[in-house]
Amino acid sequence: MKKPTKDRHEADTAAEKEPVNEPTEQAEAAEETAQTAEETVDWKDKYVRLLAEFDNYKKRIERERTQWMHEGQARLAFDLLQVMDDFERALEAMEAAEDVAAVKEGVQLIHQKLQKVFQQHEIHPIEAVGQPFDPDIHEAMTMIPAPSEEHKDRVIEQVQKGYTHRGKVLRHPKVVVGK
Repeated sequence: MKKPTKDRHEADTAAEKEPVNEPTEQAEAAEETAQTAEETVDWKDKYVRLLAEFDNYKKRIERERTQWMHEGQARLAFDLLQVMDDFERALEAMEAAEDVAAVKEGVQLIHQKLQKVFQQHEIHPIEAVGQPFDPDIHEAMTMIPAPSEEHKDRVIEQVQKGYTHRGKVLRHPKVVVGK
């Protein structure tokens, strides 16, 4: 009969050990939960800071882009003002000029200077006459019967010049197209 007592004693000891382990497991679980909550707060803080940094970056880049654009416009305006000065001097000279050839030469020089300013700022004219009509580049003013088969669907005449800036169309050339 002693045997059952011994088993009972072992069972009691095992039962005593179980409750001792439960608080330890609960403490570990609570500690793990607290650690996870702490990590979550850290990640959330990092995320909010990163979001704020990115927002500041976007604003800074937009300010810089606007500043670069204004600087580019100012450089172009400065160069164009020099051409405007030349035109004003030419207008004054035309009032008193009797030699048409000299006035014509002066206007041609101003035109060349303006073309040089355009080249410096990467503004180039679009060559349209004789080219195949492209609705993405050309603006058709009218269509006329083509004088020959080779002029069909081609630009026959340019009414107004078009210009590009760094490969992008600034102004579409207005053209007459052969049909």
